[in-house]
Formats: sequence, structure tokens, C-alpha cells
Amino acid sequence: MDLGRLMEEGKRFLSKMPRSGRFLLIADNDTDGIVAAHLFARYFHRRSPYSSLLIVVTNRDRVLDVLREHPGYVPVFLDITPSEDVVKYLEAEKRTAYVIDHHPCSCDGPLVLFNPHLLNIPNASRYNTGFLVYVLFRDEVVKGGDLWKVAVSSFGDSSYDFLKPHFYGLDKRTVELASHMVGSGEEKDLPLIFSALEEAEGIDDFVGNEDLLRLKEDFERKLKELVSNIEEYSLYRDKTLLVALLPPEFSRFKSAVATVYSKRNPDLVVAVGTKENGWYSFSLRCQNAQERGMHLGVFARDEARKWGTRGGGHAPAAGLRVPLEALDEFVADIRTYVMEKIG
Repeated sequence: MDLGRLMEEGKRFLSKMPRSGRFLLIADNDTDGIVAAHLFARYFHRRSPYSSLLIVVTNRDRVLDVLREHPGYVPVFLDITPSEDVVKYLEAEKRTAYVIDHHPCSCDGPLVLFNPHLLNIPNASRYNTGFLVYVLFRDEVVKGGDLWKVAVSSFGDSSYDFLKPHFYGLDKRTVELASHMVGSGEEKDLPLIFSALEEAEGIDDFVGNEDLLRLKEDFERKLKELVSNIEEYSLYRDKTLLVALLPPEFSRFKSAVATVYSKRNPDLVVAVGTKENGWYSFSLRCQNAQERGMHLGVFARDEARKWGTRGGGHAPAAGLRVPLEALDEFVADIRTYVMEKIG
């Protein structure tokens, strides 16, 4: 692990961030983003005790709206790299953003980035955002007994096996349970999740929290129903590809539905979307993507560029936004991509 290089880059990143002011922490609404936001807030307050930190956990499509709603704040992004429209807004407003992320990115715009891709580290995407926050505040995290939270974040981003030696043998099954509970929360549940993270003295306290267990049970019951009935929502289905569109009220389930269904059908490319804020937002999954010569992240990035939207991710897991009028074209494009790769 290139921990030494990451630590030096982390020091450089923090040295460029103001030590006081009003900060707006914008985190992605997934397990990685939620835990990273909790850890960042916990230790940033120790670094900058005279600063205020407003936390907004949201989906990537709302970032521009969040920035406009909070002028005068210094933006800090966790698990989100600003899109082109966000960068243009930051430039027009003369605001510098500080970005902690593990997805492929560019350095364009008024951004200060902490991202392992910029260091050309192998398998950079596996150093997820919770782990990067740990690197920034490593001594404090260890002394604070919060290393188990980093493990929760890392398992939620499918990198637990890779990082396990640094978490002193935490039980994988227990970490998986905690990950699912955090990832199941709606926006209204975030105060409860943050409170549980703050109050738990260890992972046993966290996974045994009755309120979180209820969240998990509700989420998994609905997830099971959606996965079982996914064919009802399909736009296209053959032996290599499933494209499905869930109703908007199930937006927070689309990534989980895509993941679960693809694990049951590891050779199948699964694209599950919902209509959100004037777009279709799709999660793409294929468990055996690399073995079959596919990189869904590259496809999502290139496809989104056609319409000036946002897209990208990893080889087996990616996401993108599709304009409402381009839905049929997207289905045709992903069909062509899959056929070209696997016949």
C-alpha cells in the first residue's frame, strides 16, 4: 500500500485548506460518503475549533443546488468530484473547492484535490473516501478509537479485503451488517445514523442499535421486493443485458437493486435507473465485467459526455445521468457496447 505517499499528499492538501471560516461539507449519500462525513467533521473540528461546518449529505445531482443555497461557505466535497457545471459555477463565483475522492478525476477548475488517482497509485479507486479521511487525520482516528468506522466505510465500497490488514482483524460479517445499515438511510434518517456513529464505543454497539436495525429491516424488505419484481420495470432484457427503470420514489434503491441482481447473475450487465431532477439517473453493474473485457466506468463517462452530463465509475460498477429525451438512445448504446464486448 502506498500509505506514505498518501500521507504526504494528505498533509499538502490540509496545508492548503483555510484553518478557519464557514465550511460546507457536501458528501455523497452512500455508506462511504456518510461515514467519511462523520469522521471528517469529528476531526476537522479538532483541527479548526473556531470554524463552523455545515454538513449536507445528498446525491450528486443536487450538488449545484446545494452550493447556490449556501453562498459564502468554503465547499468541501467528500466522495464527489465536481461536475463540469459545478466547476463553471465555482469559477464564476470565485470559490475554491476542496475535494476528497477516490474516483477518476481531472484537475480542471478552482479545485484542491486529495485523490490517489493523481499520484498514479495502482488500483487507486480502492482507497475509498472513508480511508482517505483516515489518512488525513490518522493519528487522531487511531487515538479516538474510530478505526472500525473506517472499516465500515471501506467494506461499503467493496475494498474491505484489500484494506483488512489495517483494521486489526475486524469481523467481515459484522462490518457488512454495519455497512448495510448506514447505506439504508433516507435523508431524514441521517441525524439518527450520525448519532449512532458518534455514540457507539465500538462496532458491536453500532450493529446492535435498535433504531438502525429497524432501518435495515425496512430497507432490505423493500429491496427484496424490488429485486424479485425487477422484470416488471424492465425496458430491455436479453441474456447479456437488463435495463430497468424504477419509479422515482425508489431512487435510493437503484444502486442496491443493480448490485444484488448482478450478484445473482454475475455475467449479466444490469442498468437500473430512476427519474430524478429532470434526468434519468442510472446505476450500472456487472460482477464479471473485467473478465468479459468491459469497463462500465469508461462507458458511463463516454456516454455522459455525449449529452454534457456526468458519468463514470469503476469497471464493475458505474453510474451516469441521461437526458429525458435520450432514454431510447442510451438503451441502444448500452446494447451495442455489450454486444461488441461479449457478443
